[in-house]
Formats: sequence, structure tokens, C-alpha cells
Amino acid sequence: MAKPQYSGPWQRLRPQILARDGGTCQIGAPGCTTIATQVDHITPVHAGGAWYDPANLRAACANCNNRRPDNRRTEQWRTAKTRIVLVTGPPAAGKTTWVGDNKGPNDLVVDYDQLAGAIGGTSNPTHDAPNNPLHEPTLDARNAILRGLRQGKYNMGRAWIISANPKAEEMFPYHRVVVIDPGKDEVMRRLDAAGRPLRYRQLVADWYATRQGEVTDDGSRPW
Repeated sequence: MAKPQYSGPWQRLRPQILARDGGTCQIGAPGCTTIATQVDHITPVHAGGAWYDPANLRAACANCNNRRPDNRRTEQWRTAKTRIVLVTGPPAAGKTTWVGDNKGPNDLVVDYDQLAGAIGGTSNPTHDAPNNPLHEPTLDARNAILRGLRQGKYNMGRAWIISANPKAEEMFPYHRVVVIDPGKDEVMRRLDAAGRPLRYRQLVADWYATRQGEVTDDGSRPW
């Protein structure tokens, strides 16, 4: 049954958008047929996009529209049983330690550092080194787990995603986000004490510069 939002105003707006865009698909993804027969929300409605704002609409071919991530199985995490907690913060903030103190015995933890150690068979992985051969297989393993989470494939209480990316909330699925931030001075002190390469100081500086002015309190998605 069609959603009520696709009746009424939508029936009048849809042909207007197709005509405005010349009947040509505006997405142009691999396999695009170029012939637009559908209208796509640029920012998905579930992410705050407006239903009927022409600025948020574009003509699309069926192939491109149906292949968009928000229209595929990659969004089943929203209603899956597993509750995803994204734990983010600068390098050396103590994210892994915090998760270790709070996770349950059967929780899933997605942590690049721990995966690199497991793949390399060591508790002290050398993934910091440039061109480390463990980097690609570690990313492959991490991405495979993240893909499974997005598809809602795992049946467990909680999954924890650990990330030092300053834009982690835009990249990963989550129901709850926790920011671990002991302060820039303390993070730099920890880097020096651990003998981390100088490039880590730049990563920390970039993290704080990117997130300057953002609220770092615990937050949750509305679903």
C-alpha cells in the first residue's frame, strides 16, 4: 500500500520535478539508464529531508533510485534487535578502555586496533607504520562487520563501533553516540608517553579543529 505522502501534493509535484530536470536522471550511478521515471529525495526523509521541497527532489532512473543506500538492505539496522553504540573521540582518548569497562560478555566490538592485532597475531600491532600490509585486510574485516550491522544480520544485545574519525556520526550507523574526550592537553600527553609518531599529534589537532563548537554530550538517534 502506498504511503499517504505519495498521494495528493506528490502527484502534482512529481511530474513538475521530472519536467524541471528534463526527464534525465540526476544521480548518474553505475548502471544509470539516464531516463528518469522516478523522483528521489536527495536528503532522505528519515534523515530530516523535506517531503515536498523541490530543492530536496531530483529526477532519477529506477536503477539509480533503487540502488541508493537508504533504499537497500543496508538500512535494516534501524529496526534490528542489536542496539549500536558509536564511541568516538580523538586518538588516545581511552575509547577502547571505556568500551571494555561497559560492554557485556557477548557484545560485538568493532575496533580497528583490536582487529589489526588479531589479524597480525599480536597484542601490539604495528598498524601505525606507513604502508603496513595489515591495513588492507584489517579494513576488509572491519567493513564486512559494519556491512553486517547495517543489514541487521546480527542477533545480539549491543554492538560497539569505535572510531577516531571526527565525522564518525556521519559515517557509521548508531542508535546512541558517546564521545570520549579527556581534553586536548591530556590526549597529547598520552601520545608522548606512548611514543606515538608525530603524525598522531596532527590527527588530534584535526579532530579538535573539525569538532570545534560541537556538543560532546551523550546523544541518541530518535529511533
